[in-house]
Amino acid sequence: MVRKIAVRRSAQVLYNNKGYHSMPTYLNVLNNAILRANLPAEKGNPAAYGITVTNHPMNRTSASLSLDYLLQGTDVVIAIFIIVAMSFVPASFVVFLVAEKATKAKHLQFVSSCDPVIYWLANYIWDMLNYLVPATCCVLILFVFDLPAYTSPTNFPAVISLFLLYGWSITPIMYPGPPSGLRCPARRTSSSSSSTSSSASLPRWPPSCCSYLSTTRT
Repeated sequence: MVRKIAVRRSAQVLYNNKGYHSMPTYLNVLNNAILRANLPAEKGNPAAYGITVTNHPMNRTSASLSLDYLLQGTDVVIAIFIIVAMSFVPASFVVFLVAEKATKAKHLQFVSSCDPVIYWLANYIWDMLNYLVPATCCVLILFVFDLPAYTSPTNFPAVISLFLLYGWSITPIMYPGPPSGLRCPARRTSSSSSSTSSSASLPRWPPSCCSYLSTTRT
């Protein structure tokens, strides 16, 4: 009687607890091995028999859910502060453009036969290099603190792409646009009744209106 009750055979299953379904999976493998080893010979192929296990994780507690919500809220706050901080970087590029225009340095370069394309391209390259310095610092800080929302293998390339595309797109917006063409220079008109010529300053109409006014007044 004691021999029948005593356990004469035992099996030990090793599993990795980092996998959520590793323990039931390996236990099911052991149960299938025991089942197929004890099948009678007349049952045929032992592989045709098996045990299917369905594993569903336990419901999460309110404490674990609140912690996840807190971490998600922290990630959102970090993203907002990064956006606010990086908005000051391209805004600082306007200072140098305004200074060049105020001191007539820009006009002097154009008078010295500087191509406007070269001028704006040089400004763009220099501003992008200045933008990459704080952008790289932000990426390194996120990487050092190892925030999963930003440094995971899936999200990290997207974060770097967002930083680069933001600098590439926002920097040209800081530059002034081309003239609208609504300014009309003063035109000299001559009177048919006298030989003297007088200068008249026309209002700021479009070029088509200016040409029409000049032809009607001659």
